[in-house]
Amino acid sequence: MSRSHIGLPTPEVGRHPDLFGPLIIQVTLHGRAKTKIVKSNGNSRTTHRGRAPLLYVAAKIYDDSFQAAPNSTKQFPFSLSFPDSVDTRITQAEWKPSGWYSTESGNPLPPSFMLDYHGFVHRFTAFTEYRVGTTVRMPNIDIKVGAIDEHSEPAVMYERPRIKPEVMLQRYQEWKESCKVQNEHLVPEDDRASGFKQKAKAMFSSNYYPEYHFDIHTKYPCQIYLGQPMTFEIRVRPKEDLCTAPVNPDITMCAFNADIHAHTEARAETVFFTHPESSGNECVAKMTGRLNDSKAPFSKESDYTKVITTPAVLGMPTSFSTFNICRRYTLELKYTIIAATKPFKISRIIPIVILPPLDLPSEAAVAGPSSRPMQDSAAPLPQYERPPEYHEVVENDTQAGGNLGDTGSGRGKAAATA
Repeated sequence: MSRSHIGLPTPEVGRHPDLFGPLIIQVTLHGRAKTKIVKSNGNSRTTHRGRAPLLYVAAKIYDDSFQAAPNSTKQFPFSLSFPDSVDTRITQAEWKPSGWYSTESGNPLPPSFMLDYHGFVHRFTAFTEYRVGTTVRMPNIDIKVGAIDEHSEPAVMYERPRIKPEVMLQRYQEWKESCKVQNEHLVPEDDRASGFKQKAKAMFSSNYYPEYHFDIHTKYPCQIYLGQPMTFEIRVRPKEDLCTAPVNPDITMCAFNADIHAHTEARAETVFFTHPESSGNECVAKMTGRLNDSKAPFSKESDYTKVITTPAVLGMPTSFSTFNICRRYTLELKYTIIAATKPFKISRIIPIVILPPLDLPSEAAVAGPSSRPMQDSAAPLPQYERPPEYHEVVENDTQAGGNLGDTGSGRGKAAATA
């Protein structure tokens, strides 16, 4: 919803009489997704452009007689509502279905977005914007009414509507890593090799020390809500049928990092039956996970499970795809498990979807994060935090858990409401 008013100035005192006559005022809300792609072969440079209209809403807010004295101003309040989806009927260019781009009707409106990307190979600008225009006419009267240029029309920042808690998605997935440790720390201290001969035998014999086998289960979110933290579960499970160690070693966890990477694809209008394309990758959030018992080993009391939370995710547009721009995200997880002094570095890159904030009362909280709580787990998952208002995070360049980063493939700066 966009609310505003129009001010109509009148002539100066002493130069003109009162203005009187019929008046028609129409306001419009229109949006577009625009791209500019620069291609270079070393000798020449070519610029390709793409413009895809997203919506056009017109409303007549006044159609009646009008009278105003010189040097006075009249205001005409009005309101306009954003539709739920892109209007494909107003698109003039032919956008063929391809890869990440959405060309079908019914796709949600993309949020306000701006990215100027300069990489070693790729260089492009992509943005979505919404503006409010005005048309003022006085029929049958010889009077000149000034018009607002399209580029001077006020911009309206847009983000998709907040999501009701009762319809929120809670998709979580899990992956498993199998690990093995075999060293002297799996043997009681009194039975460990001593002396040169025993230590040499242990060094060159592959089966001198017993083995401890275990699996690491990582449970992670597939959807991330703006204004909410990310929550993960790490669970350790011994593989008793393979273990030969007489003791279970302490297993600890450290250095949990969750980095969000943005991937933007952009294309221009058809040139010789193809769409010129470009893409860019950037790290938009570096976050460190928090554990309440970070130094304590995995224990039976907590079902050998640890819960990790990050700061709230802020300052980035939601995932979207339209005719010529696609904005998607991946989550890079990295953490270390230490078993019997041996470190195991775990890492994986996961596709995620960034969703709008939850529509929560100021004092409310939503339990999370798992849609299928693990059985016999004694550690409850933490509560969500209330998402901030849109204006609190507009054009944020940093995250609560880290500074804006760069993957090394290019540099860009994205701005959006969130």
